[in-house]
Amino acid sequence: MKQLSALGLLASLSLVPACGGEDSADTGTGGGAGNGVDGGGGWPSGGSAGASTGGAAGAASGGAPSGGGAPSGGGGAPSGGGAPSGGGAPSGGGAPSKIGVPPGGPEDPNCTGPGGEAGTKCGGISDAHVANGVNVGYYPYKITTATNLHTCDSRTLEALAVGQGFAVQSSRNPSCSDNPPVRPALNGFVFGYARASGTSGWVPASALEFAGYTGGNCADGPADADFQVKSNPHDGCKAMTCTGNSSCAATNKPTDGQDDCGGQSMNVTKTVVPNDMYLRYAPLSTAIRYVHKGDKVKILYQNPKGWSFVEVSATTCASLTPNGSRGWVMTSQLQ
Repeated sequence: MKQLSALGLLASLSLVPACGGEDSADTGTGGGAGNGVDGGGGWPSGGSAGASTGGAAGAASGGAPSGGGAPSGGGGAPSGGGAPSGGGAPSGGGAPSKIGVPPGGPEDPNCTGPGGEAGTKCGGISDAHVANGVNVGYYPYKITTATNLHTCDSRTLEALAVGQGFAVQSSRNPSCSDNPPVRPALNGFVFGYARASGTSGWVPASALEFAGYTGGNCADGPADADFQVKSNPHDGCKAMTCTGNSSCAATNKPTDGQDDCGGQSMNVTKTVVPNDMYLRYAPLSTAIRYVHKGDKVKILYQNPKGWSFVEVSATTCASLTPNGSRGWVMTSQLQ
C-alpha cells in the first residue's frame, strides 16, 4: 500500500472523508516494541495458485468520519465474526442464479497459499498489527436489492441502488497472497466499500451478488491503492480478470509499518467522541469496523504519532462492534 501524501494525510485526519472516500496508506510510527519485520526481506512464498511474494499493508483509510462519514474495513481479526452468509457452494450440479458471500464454498488452501501470523505486533499484544500484517484484497460484487451502507445495523451512511458496485473485503492477509479468502459475514452483514463513493461500511450479505468473472475495472480499494483478489479460492481458484491491480505485492511491501510501534503499553479507559469512527487493523491502515460516540474503549498500546490500539469494553453496536473488538483509532478522538 502506498504512503499517504501530505494532502492525503490531511484528508485522512478529517472527521468527514474527502470525496474520494477512504484513503489508503501504510504509514505508522516509530520503532519500539515489537519492532522488525517477520520473514527476512520478503513475503513468504509458495503454496498458492497466484500467490505473490511481496507486499504488506492493506488499504488504509483515513481518520474518523463523523455524522455518517465514510470509513473502511479490516481490524484485528473480526471479533464475533459469524458464519458466512448469503450463498454457499453451488449445489445440484448447476450454477446458481445468484452467488452470494462467500462466492462459492470453503476456501481452498492450495489457492489461498500460506496464512499464519506474520508481521509485528506492537508490544507483543494480540491483534496490535502493523501495516505489513494487513494486506487485504477485495472481491467484486453488485447490489441486487436496494439497501443501505451501515456503520451499525441501525445506523446508515448512504443508500445503495440496485446494480451499484460493492467490493467485499478479504480476510487479513499477512502472507500477502494474491488470493486471500473473503472475510466472513457477521450477523448477516459483510464489510467492504461502495465502489461509486469509496465509502466503507457494512451491507446485508443477502443484498449482494458476486460479479467476479465479468471483467471491468478491478475492485482495488477505496483509493485504488489495494488489489482485487486475483483468483477465487472459493470456486476452484478460478481467475477473476479485471483491468487494474490484482497483485498484493504491487501495492504492499514487507517494510510497510515498520515504525508503527515505538510507544508503550497502557491500561486506560476512554470514550469515543465522534459519531462514527473507523477501527483499523493498523495505524493509518485498513478499516475493519466502526466505533461510535459514547463507546468505551480500553487503550492497550499508544504510539507517539497519535494512534492508540484499543479494545471495545462498552459498545453501542453489539451486533457489528461487539465488546472485545480490537483495532487502532486516532488518540485525539478519545476523551
